[in-house]
Amino acid sequence: MESAGKIIAVTAGVLGLLSALFTLLIGGVGRAVTVWGTVRIVDYGLGGIVFSLLVIWFGSEMSGRRSPGNAGMVVLCALLAASLGGRLVRWMMMAALAGAMIGLAGALLGRLRSSRMKALNDQKGGVVHDK
Repeated sequence: MESAGKIIAVTAGVLGLLSALFTLLIGGVGRAVTVWGTVRIVDYGLGGIVFSLLVIWFGSEMSGRRSPGNAGMVVLCALLAASLGGRLVRWMMMAALAGAMIGLAGALLGRLRSSRMKALNDQKGGVVHDK
């Protein structure tokens, strides 16, 4: 489950980055012809780029350890990218949130399984292998 969450989060981060670059391009073209409100579109593009890169970073680190912290950071960065990145980035970050939830569930289930195996080892005094 952690690998699936990682793949979904990284893919959504890359697509969010492309969407943010497209938003930045549209804002730049609008700014070049001096259309009102394009400064905000450029800011949306920059916010989407920064937080999409962070989603890619934390998403790639998600399956390295059985820590739910990286999945939590993907959730935080995806929410910030969705709020600061514009409409296209927002759609991609919804997929990143789904990947983070899958990775979070995998990390928590893996942690639960390892603690259960440790408890069984302590009770029986031997080695219990995961089936």
